[in-house]
Amino acid sequence: METSDSKGGTAIQKLIESLIKKRANLKDWIQKARDFYRVRDLESFEELLQSAITHGYKTYAGYKDDLLKIYTMLAGHFVRLISKSLGGPHSEWQAKLSSIVLAMDELKIGPTDAQFLLCRGFDLMVTNTRLAEADQCFATVLQRIPHNVAALLGRSCLAYQRQDYRLALGHIKSVFYNFPQGPADVRVAMGHCFLKIGNFDSARRAFEVAVSSNGHSLNALLGIAHLKLRKRQQAATKDAVNLLCAAFEMDYQHPLVLTWLAAHFYYSHDYDKMKSAAGTAYRLTDNPQLKAQNCFQIARGLHVNRNYEDAFAFYRKAVTHSPAGYVLPYLGLAQMCVRLNRLDEAEVALRTLLRALPQQTQALRMLAALYAQREDPAAQDMAIQLFRKAQREDDYCSHLSLADIYQRKQLWQDAIDCYDKAMSTHRRLHSTHNLPINWLNNVAALQMHSNQPKAALRTLDKALAMRDDASQEHWQSNMLTLRFNRARVLEALHLDEQAAQSYTQLISEYPSYCDSYVRLGHMAIKRNLINAFENDKVPDFDLPDEILDMLTQHLKNSKGPLPWLIYAFQKNERNVWAANGLGVVLCITNQVKQGQTIFRRIVKSGNKCPEAILNYANVALELNNYKKAIARYLNCLQLLPQNYHARVMHFLAKTYFQTGQVSESKQMLLKSRHLAPHKMMLLYNLSITIKQECGLVFASKSPETEEFKRAKRDIKQANRFFEYLGNVDESFHLAKRLARKCKLLRFHEWKNEDNNIDEEPPVKRRKEMDREKENSNSAKDWVGKKKNNRGKEIEKGKCEEYNQKSEKSLEKLFRMDGNENATEYKNSAKSVRKSMEGKKNRKNKTDRKNKTDRNNMNTD
Repeated sequence: METSDSKGGTAIQKLIESLIKKRANLKDWIQKARDFYRVRDLESFEELLQSAITHGYKTYAGYKDDLLKIYTMLAGHFVRLISKSLGGPHSEWQAKLSSIVLAMDELKIGPTDAQFLLCRGFDLMVTNTRLAEADQCFATVLQRIPHNVAALLGRSCLAYQRQDYRLALGHIKSVFYNFPQGPADVRVAMGHCFLKIGNFDSARRAFEVAVSSNGHSLNALLGIAHLKLRKRQQAATKDAVNLLCAAFEMDYQHPLVLTWLAAHFYYSHDYDKMKSAAGTAYRLTDNPQLKAQNCFQIARGLHVNRNYEDAFAFYRKAVTHSPAGYVLPYLGLAQMCVRLNRLDEAEVALRTLLRALPQQTQALRMLAALYAQREDPAAQDMAIQLFRKAQREDDYCSHLSLADIYQRKQLWQDAIDCYDKAMSTHRRLHSTHNLPINWLNNVAALQMHSNQPKAALRTLDKALAMRDDASQEHWQSNMLTLRFNRARVLEALHLDEQAAQSYTQLISEYPSYCDSYVRLGHMAIKRNLINAFENDKVPDFDLPDEILDMLTQHLKNSKGPLPWLIYAFQKNERNVWAANGLGVVLCITNQVKQGQTIFRRIVKSGNKCPEAILNYANVALELNNYKKAIARYLNCLQLLPQNYHARVMHFLAKTYFQTGQVSESKQMLLKSRHLAPHKMMLLYNLSITIKQECGLVFASKSPETEEFKRAKRDIKQANRFFEYLGNVDESFHLAKRLARKCKLLRFHEWKNEDNNIDEEPPVKRRKEMDREKENSNSAKDWVGKKKNNRGKEIEKGKCEEYNQKSEKSLEKLFRMDGNENATEYKNSAKSVRKSMEGKKNRKNKTDRKNKTDRNNMNTD
């Protein structure tokens, strides 16, 4: 049996054959085509008109006008198909429309013919080419026919596409003023214009009138649903879903309906239906924005289900289809790039999103977090700006992120202020008075960094006084950390007995908490209880046999740090911090090589203990192996975090100084001063280095002019530094004396510069005597009040002796900060002792130096 389609096809073929046999003119063909159009048989309508062009009778008067009418009818048909459908063979219909316009042009119709201009204008409009020319075609038609509906609608569509919504609305109103009984779709167009200009009540009335005039107007139903969804209310959303379901019953393959239903299913957590609707809509449409929206919906569903690779693929596909202005997929793409460690791609995606939506909070935070991970100070500054831009009234996460960045930049007070703001916001948003205790712990740590131990103790006491809150994650472990940190604060406040009691209490409650043993060992080191062992067990640690044998020999009759360090080893065989403390003890007990072996093992095991890496370099300096010390300090600058760099540069400057590389020492001190401008010891040692460098220049027989001028400027600066230090800090008791020596060096350079000027003999002789006397005193001070007089050796022609001896004497003056002495292994005592070996008064000098400059290492 034949199907209905085959019967219809047979009927149209019979009709065409009949018209051909009758040699019917084109008017008869047009009349039959209109009959098919009235019954919505659009395929037969199109086929009949196409057959009329090729098989219709041509040799009669009025043929050209009838042919033009057929072309106009087909053009209108294709324009309607293209405008109504969001999917389908758009390119095929556009090609047919373009061929019709080309055929009309071949008829050599006048350039002002209205039908030709309309067809040409719509062809240019739907193919999105030469839109200004299309608008000119419609304007020409309106000049001849002021109220031409097609021309008015064409200009309205072009204005809407240019986002000139008020002009588009004006053209639509002109259509209704002249033809008030227009189709419902025209009122739908008016509703969309009202919607774009923000007149939602007028838009709703336009859509409702369209529905009342044509209950099957799917576009009107979608317009009403859109307005209800904008309200973001539960009842309105339910009504909108009902309207979408009604539209789905009218056309279950409408891509826009399926797209909106997919979004509804996503927010309803029905991801299977969402995937089905979005996938169907994607296949049915070739509209770029609808394709991008449906890929975006599918990607979000996969994202929620943790299928990250497929989600990444669909986010990228959504970005590929996205037209200009549609940037929502970029946020999901950035999230997937971060998860897949494609940080550069994530940054590009976030920047693209922020160009379109500069206030998008989540994108601002993500981009700021990417910048915050970098070590580049400029990137961290950019992160601070972005976090500040992303801050909202009820947002404390941005304050916490800012605090983290400030902490990394060592801006302790700024970080504390950010935590205060975050806690204030948290109290305002939550009824509970309990703050997250990890926040309070972090605030206390920052207060310790900013030299506020008493404030840190108050903060920790406040946190410990809070009642148990099971809602906070890891409550018990955080409380343990708070108690340990409180003991650390007591230790910093020199309340050693209370700190020891706290550590002992923690050990009794948590025997496996190794850090308490390490701290007790460190406290014993500070009390100079070095040879201290109470048990006879050697730790099960990967140490050389000779060191383990040495420890076994010293384990009896001892009270001090090593029992705690050994017990920490027993609890954790890879506790590098305890191993570092053991290395410190060995170095302090003059077993430097054994300590170096431990540090070397720690360094080879990884970068988990920065203090051990630094102590490994300090040992090389202690052993006078300057080449290795320099290499290890440079390695420290690459391996250690930025907060260690100032200390490392200080030690590196000392090493350069002891090897006679004064210029390198000066440059390293300048860099260290840039990182830690508040440390007076850096300024003191920088002044020493400048003075030494200038002395070498002035003692030279024929210094370069530019070098001489620079030395003149530098010695003045060193003089001001010494005078400042002598006035503000009593610990720099030599600063004023060194300032006077700088003045003497300034006189020496003036003498070299103006040696051609004759002076009065008494004046000249008096200055020479004063200079000899000061040089003599200066040399005595450089070696620490040494009684032998070296001032007479500083003469022209003896530059080499001056250089060697002044370097040795200035090693005494090149000091390390007292705070660093408490945490690092000081190596200056032994090196100075060796440099003075064989000299007079060596014993008094070295005893005094060893007393004030005790060797020590960090056991943190």
